[in-house]
Amino acid sequence: MSTVQSSVQVGIHNTIVAAYTARMKAQQSLQQLDAEGVTLAGNKADAWAANVASNGVDPTTVVSTYESAEKELTAHQQKIVALQSLLRLLEGRISQLKTSYRKDVVVVLKQQIAAIQQTKTADEKDIQAADEAIQALWHEVHVLEPPATSSKKGKY
Repeated sequence: MSTVQSSVQVGIHNTIVAAYTARMKAQQSLQQLDAEGVTLAGNKADAWAANVASNGVDPTTVVSTYESAEKELTAHQQKIVALQSLLRLLEGRISQLKTSYRKDVVVVLKQQIAAIQQTKTADEKDIQAADEAIQALWHEVHVLEPPATSSKKGKY
């Protein structure tokens, strides 16, 4: 293999690793943003309810309170929409990589499975999340490389 080919392979490998790592982190961030949105909305409702319970409904502050809450909730929702849009672009790129560099993607997926298996902790929640991630990655491996042709079997 020439130096140019080797360099290209390293570049492709790094691109695949980055794409899958970014997808995992984006999905985690999306889950976190969803949870934060529920908390944010609840906190806004609680603050307004406490204010009304103490002071009654003040027509002059209702609009400003509503606008403030709406502004924060809208900004939060925009983060979710932006992350979802970027995640869709990333999924498209991963699909291209699977088509063009199938074997390289399989290698990266198996490396990620091994890394996750090594870093599982004793925390049951972490173990469950790691097991789900491993299962999802094995699913992708099996789509690209059916189990009959796979050189290393794993839980599916």
